[in-house]
Amino acid sequence: MDEKEAYTPKVVSLDIENDATEVKISKKDITDNQELPNAELKILVDNDERDVATTVYGESLSWTSGTEAKEIKGLPAGDYILREETAPDGFTVAEEMKFTVTEDGKVIVDGKDADGNTVTMLDKATETVISKVSITDQKELPGATLQVLDTDGEIAVTVFGEKLEWVSGKEQKVIKGLKAGEYTLKEITAPDGYVIANEIPFEVKSDGTVEKVVMVDDTTKVHISKQDFTTGEEITGARLIIRDSEGKIVEDWVTDGKQKELTGELIAGETYTLTEISAPKGYDIAETVTFTVGKDGKIQTVVMKDKLSEGNGEISVHKYVKMDNRYVAVSDTFYTALFSDTACTKRVSSVVPLEVKDSYTTTAVFENLPYGTYYVAETDEYGNVISKDTVITSNEIIDGTVVLTPQAATANAVIINHVDLPAGYYKSGEVTINKKVLVNNTASKVTDTFFFALFVDEGCTMMADAGVKALKLNNASEGSVTFTDVPYGRYYVAETDENGVPVDNDFEYAVTIDHTSFELSEGNDDVTVSITNAKEEEETESESETEAKKAEAVRTGDSTPVLPFLILLAVSAGLLLFFGERRFRRTRR
Repeated sequence: MDEKEAYTPKVVSLDIENDATEVKISKKDITDNQELPNAELKILVDNDERDVATTVYGESLSWTSGTEAKEIKGLPAGDYILREETAPDGFTVAEEMKFTVTEDGKVIVDGKDADGNTVTMLDKATETVISKVSITDQKELPGATLQVLDTDGEIAVTVFGEKLEWVSGKEQKVIKGLKAGEYTLKEITAPDGYVIANEIPFEVKSDGTVEKVVMVDDTTKVHISKQDFTTGEEITGARLIIRDSEGKIVEDWVTDGKQKELTGELIAGETYTLTEISAPKGYDIAETVTFTVGKDGKIQTVVMKDKLSEGNGEISVHKYVKMDNRYVAVSDTFYTALFSDTACTKRVSSVVPLEVKDSYTTTAVFENLPYGTYYVAETDEYGNVISKDTVITSNEIIDGTVVLTPQAATANAVIINHVDLPAGYYKSGEVTINKKVLVNNTASKVTDTFFFALFVDEGCTMMADAGVKALKLNNASEGSVTFTDVPYGRYYVAETDENGVPVDNDFEYAVTIDHTSFELSEGNDDVTVSITNAKEEEETESESETEAKKAEAVRTGDSTPVLPFLILLAVSAGLLLFFGERRFRRTRR
């Protein structure tokens, strides 16, 4: 009986149930606080050996997290450590967490009772920073197309479903949730003016280390060298342009005896053409050079050479401007060039400006030309034959086909431009002149004609096309005139004579202008200018004042003696009659 009572399993079972408790282990994503599957976890006894803990039911506490928290029953009282052995893909391994199970079944974490006896471990997503910078200033470089490739050469995808291909911006690219492993950062296209950088391998670790990958883009470097064909020396005075593959002009300059250095201005891998618009005096123009910008960031030198002119021919091109079949004075720059074909597609000369200034004619001369046939054309400044889209409605080229020979080494050609400024070609406004005449600071009616003009220079020596306006006042003290259809621009106002010469100090009036200069523009296309003519005159007696003085002289009660004056007057009259009679008698004798 005593033996049987000593071996009673119920007593042992009761003691174990009283010592055991329930604990929950929750593994969550720190970003959304949701349960995070596939984390390999362990609970260790917090002692020197750190053995894997075991419940009173014999369960070894090592498991893989799922979509719900892990429920543990029968964990004896004591101190424990929750350890993450392996984090889920795209997440970093969390730090170990210590917790305590008390004798009364409570779970203590960081000195506080755990809510619901739950120990929660949070995992952060892996974080990788991609920085795309310029070699010149180390600042973020927008416009580069980048990819992150996995070990199979495929575009990597994060655990959140982001496909890692993007265009760089002004901020670094932060990638979250990239699985631990090896990757390659690849640049697909570089921003304009930069070359594609070399690929960069990198590794994402699961220990929480933030990986930063910096890719530096170098600039394209193209040097343009304009040389003398014989000496190889750099020459000055050549106007050159660079066009891209679509014909757009991207560079335009005149050589200064040094190479033109284009850093980061041309696109790697693109094809360009270098064209000479005008050669220095004494040189022939060179043929166009085509080149492709390298992708390695090294200095690339493009050389164009000019030969000295050796011909003895000369062509003078005379320019005339007409409107409504009459010569008109204009101020403008036109251009002409010589071609070797009738279609004028093969230019063989520099583009020469035809500068017309306040005139209807000018002349350009092509010198040192080899003997042969040339075709004269009017062009734009880049040597393109002009179209009818300009103000030139038609070109009349006389003797435009020129043949130079030793016997006829010089020749003339004529270009007549028939111009017409269509509606809307230029914008214009109105200028109104308000005139007032003052005498002794009082409005004074006059009958006179005054003249006004607009000028384009401050000294009022170059009159605008608006001409001279006349204002005729007929017994009036004020009036106005209006200049219409005045093109936008800056003007100066002056009162003038009928020929448009500004009045000077000999003018009988003092002239005051409220603002002598103004600008016609989009927001100021209706301008009013006030001009005042003033003078001072001495005051004269009015008729009433004169009569009043006469009346005053003979007023009643005057004591002045009148009789003596009457006697004197009678004697004077008698004498005049006497001498007059004697003279008459002598004449008759």
